[in-house]
Amino acid sequence: MNADQAAKALAAIDQETGSAFRLAAKPLVGALKEADAAHWHQQLVAIAGAGWRSHEAALLLVQAAPEITAKASPARLLEITAMGGRLAGYSHEPACLYFEGAARLVGQGLDASLQQIEAGLAPIHAKYQRASGIVGAFLKAGFALAEAEQDDLACYLAIAAAALPLPRDTLHSFLKQAAGERLPLQVAAKMSGQSPRAALAYLQASQGIAAKVPGQARPALEALLVRFAGTQLQPLLEAIAECQVRTSADWQTLAGLGQLLDDPRWFACLLEQAAALPLAQPRLVHGWLEAGLAHWGDKRRGDSHKAALAYIRRESLVSQQLLAEMRGQVSFEDWRPVFQLLAESSGIKRLKLEATASGQASYRGSPQLKAGAQGLAIQLPDSVALFPSKEANFSFYKVCLFHQLGYFEFGCFDGIAQVTASLAGLGNRPLAERLFAILEDSRIDWQLAHRFRGLAPQLAQHKALAARALPAKPGSRQFRLLCYLVSASLDAADPAWLAPDATDFASLVDEQLAKLRLPDASLEDSLAALMHLYPVVWDGAAEGQADVDEALMPEEAPPPVAFRGDLAAEQMEAAKRIDALLESLEEATTSEAEATAISSQLAPEALAPDEISPGEVSEGVGLIIEALRRELAGLAEQTEAGAAKPGAPLAARLGGARNQAATYLYDEWDDEIADYRPRWVKLHEIRTLEEDADYVAATLDKHEALARRVRGQLANLKPELPSKVKGMTEGEELDIEGCISYLVDRKAGLSPAEKIYVQRRRRERDVSTLFLLDMSASTDDIMPDSGEPPAPPGDDDSDEALVRYFEARREYEAGARRIIDLEKESVILMAEALEKLGDSYSVCGFSGYGREQVEYYLCKDFKEAYNHQTKGRIGGIKPCRSTRMGAPIRHATKSLVRTGSRVKALIIISDGYPQDHDYGSDRNTKDYGLKDTQRALCEARRQGVLSYCLTVDPSGQDYLRAMCPGSQYMVIQDLAQLPEEISRVYRSLTN
Repeated sequence: MNADQAAKALAAIDQETGSAFRLAAKPLVGALKEADAAHWHQQLVAIAGAGWRSHEAALLLVQAAPEITAKASPARLLEITAMGGRLAGYSHEPACLYFEGAARLVGQGLDASLQQIEAGLAPIHAKYQRASGIVGAFLKAGFALAEAEQDDLACYLAIAAAALPLPRDTLHSFLKQAAGERLPLQVAAKMSGQSPRAALAYLQASQGIAAKVPGQARPALEALLVRFAGTQLQPLLEAIAECQVRTSADWQTLAGLGQLLDDPRWFACLLEQAAALPLAQPRLVHGWLEAGLAHWGDKRRGDSHKAALAYIRRESLVSQQLLAEMRGQVSFEDWRPVFQLLAESSGIKRLKLEATASGQASYRGSPQLKAGAQGLAIQLPDSVALFPSKEANFSFYKVCLFHQLGYFEFGCFDGIAQVTASLAGLGNRPLAERLFAILEDSRIDWQLAHRFRGLAPQLAQHKALAARALPAKPGSRQFRLLCYLVSASLDAADPAWLAPDATDFASLVDEQLAKLRLPDASLEDSLAALMHLYPVVWDGAAEGQADVDEALMPEEAPPPVAFRGDLAAEQMEAAKRIDALLESLEEATTSEAEATAISSQLAPEALAPDEISPGEVSEGVGLIIEALRRELAGLAEQTEAGAAKPGAPLAARLGGARNQAATYLYDEWDDEIADYRPRWVKLHEIRTLEEDADYVAATLDKHEALARRVRGQLANLKPELPSKVKGMTEGEELDIEGCISYLVDRKAGLSPAEKIYVQRRRRERDVSTLFLLDMSASTDDIMPDSGEPPAPPGDDDSDEALVRYFEARREYEAGARRIIDLEKESVILMAEALEKLGDSYSVCGFSGYGREQVEYYLCKDFKEAYNHQTKGRIGGIKPCRSTRMGAPIRHATKSLVRTGSRVKALIIISDGYPQDHDYGSDRNTKDYGLKDTQRALCEARRQGVLSYCLTVDPSGQDYLRAMCPGSQYMVIQDLAQLPEEISRVYRSLTN
């Protein structure tokens, strides 16, 4: 086909294309050989007539042909035409994109890049020749990268080639992304050799990573991602996106830690925990992780993957202990006895120390002096690791505690009624409270420095740190004045807080604080300073505002100073009245019966005067208890009202409402990681059960003969504790005091007494026993000795037959004995016998669901009387939920150890093996629960507690031998023998 024929053919298809060809044909004369020209004309016409709008592609080729021929070669023009012809076979769009891009690249001298794109395009077009969108996206991205940077083009083509086997949508998404934005293709290309999916996942997340990770730290992190590309990378990319670390140094530290790890899941876990790790101390955290590698790398210690995750999450005891040791952390529990001795030195009764649930201390957190139904409690952080040494962290604890004790030592608590009266007379109560707290805290700190010279340097250090932690951004006028006052109270007055017209306020603050710095400054001085400063800080009247009693918003007041905490005047006053009532109650209680009636209800851990019946105490004691009830009710209402004001800076927090479940945290042994999970289980000690007052009496009537046998078996137990009896005429040893008196009398010429010997006699038993009952749902099962259930209707499926069957079934189940009934009856018979014997005992039950909700029901404590209330609680024991045994056994052990008895026995009555929905990673396996229970029983044995497990589960032999030695468990074959078996076990444990 010659040029004229081609022009006519093109014009017939599209006039514009034909005209353009006539203009372009002349420059090509002589450049193309006749045969090549004829071939090109034929291809051109074929492209123009290939389909709808294909003439547009032909037009682009005609316009570009002269430049392609001139800057490349005639042969290259034929190659480009042939490639475009193949693209135009199904759609004009890819061909248009190709010719347009080819013209640009050749014109810029980038024909080599064009040939790379063509080579990469060939396999994609072969697979997706009908998918013009994929082909077009590939070309768009390729041409854009070729014009930008050669290295990126090569990486792009490598990734596209690797991703070709992936699903169509995945490949298309990558091509569109590469065409639309600048991507880190060089990193992704390194990944694509290992995993194309990982490379594409990284590119999808690359913008988020760029926004999250500073540029200096990005190369090290990307090197890690390349290393982990052959594995599941998506969780790691998500962890990077959610990581709370911001600084470049911290990211570089994390990347260095990642180099130590072989599993991206471990590194993802490390990123999740990054905010809680001391990344500012790289050597420390590297040492901690290297120690973890050695710990979980030992296959004999359990599943290395689970051990690694637990270690990095700081869910293993080894991890927590090692990190705390390396960073100089001081934990509240480790030093509780020392702190308690310091607190007791204040002379305040019922003052106890608690650890806050907020965890690690910071200069933005605060200890609290908390008033509540249990009197007063000083709350301190769980742990402190603000400084690199234990000594410095301990000093923070000490300054916190001494400041709280200063409220008592320097008269604030004694004059708290005067304080609340003064605050009530001021219009803006929250502001008045905050001002008073700042002034009184200042006075106490200066008094501490005067009184305790050794504490003064530490106090000054923490004052300086607290001053530097004040907010950096100024707020309202009131906020600035309060911040200036706080800085002055910390001996670091900063004029920057003051406006130019507030210099008078600085002079006023200096004048008032000078009085509080004196060694003899008193509470009255703090109140006087308050009256001078309040009108200046609260100038609502000058601004035409009325005084209001509403909470200070956080932006209107500086945060509390870390070591000072909050001062809640009203709650402290209420707690003082409660303390006085408790003292009066102790003085008014004269009889042993009254003391027994109120001892447990007024214990610090369960203050519940509502449970004391009027008939149990005298009229005078009853009046005091009634006043105590009113105070507790008023304090609860006061706290509820404060809770309605979330912004209140001095809102009180009750230590616990009456009868509220006390909460304890216990470690749990995880055999999969061969370590304890510290503070893993939350146990709720519950005293309020739905009582069944008639159950005990009904049981004793039903089993009168058996009760006599049990009492008879225990009545023969001999006293086992030898006691010394002085003043005997003969014995195993001499009485030193008697011998001295004998010699003195002889020297004086008097007739000496001959009773100078000491005998050892067995007079009393020192035994405490705790019966721990399984209250899981399975104890609701009917016992096999409850008679035959009604036979099903069989073939008779009429409505009448079914109704008769279900009615008979309901009657059978209502009258049948259940396993829980057998447990309760056995304990009741033992309780009746032990009351005669005089041994101390406790009755508890356990159940729950999940590690956050283990329930421990305290039916009768050791010190409680076996009265109608405790009997009602035992009768009210009912089946509940799951059987998580480890934590209840640890709590029971703790209760037994606290008795101080020489013989401590724990008898566990259960109907099955330990199980719970999260008792291990696989709820279908028994191993986790069995191993944890075994460890809990070993812990009890090490603390001197003798334990015995009784089960009514016929398969109990299979798992009890894994939990405890053969001499410490029994499978009851005949359920009717359980009461007598318990008495036999009791004799063997305690005699």
